[in-house]
Amino acid sequence: MKTTIELPDPLLAQARRFADAHGMTMKALIEQGLRKVMAEQQTSPPSSCAMAA
Repeated sequence: MKTTIELPDPLLAQARRFADAHGMTMKALIEQGLRKVMAEQQTSPPSSCAMAA
């Protein structure tokens, strides 16, 4: 599935550098990050950080 997300320019640049340095695609980085955050949310109480809907 394709989707569009808006990220701050500095965060996107940092993510691209990270992905390049680790030999991964942006798609793989974003997917891995989402899976990690969701797994952590299942094992710990909700944080005070609000997520945009």
